Amino acid sequence: MSISIYRQFWRYTIPTVAAMLVNGLYQVVDGIFIGRFVGADGLAGINVAWPVIGTILGIGMLVGVGTGALASIKQGEGEHHSAKGILATGLLLLLAMAPIVAIVLYFHADEFLLWQGAQGKVFELGMQYLQVLIFASIFTLGSIAMPFLLRNDDSLI
Repeated sequence: MSISIYRQFWRYTIPTVAAMLVNGLYQVVDGIFIGRFVGADGLAGINVAWPVIGTILGIGMLVGVGTGALASIKQGEGEHHSAKGILATGLLLLLAMAPIVAIVLYFHADEFLLWQGAQGKVFELGMQYLQVLIFASIFTLGSIAMPFLLRNDDSLI
């Protein structure tokens, strides 16, 4: 191996930490704006919608981590062409899953909120939050999966 282990460690660590900081910052800023301009009911709406969002992020992480692990194994075996194919398949899987997630949310978002006991204004605000997520599901899935895919794409670094 021609690259030092320390250089390789930082090559993978810095993008991972940066992605985690951006995700965390998004949640903090989202909470600040909603709390400031919508109020406590808005924050409660986000809180009842969060398990749905967390599940979508989990699905994205499932694809990202699995694809990244398989691509890393292939790269370690020297099969770079196979690794690129795995990364492409992972990306296509994310693109295929986005409409499925959007359709499930479109038809069942209200049920997800009712299961958690949301009612009244909190239910309405939670539904508004999930309705935006219907159209942004590709970005939600990608926000968690793409760092894993990009980290294993040697052409970028």
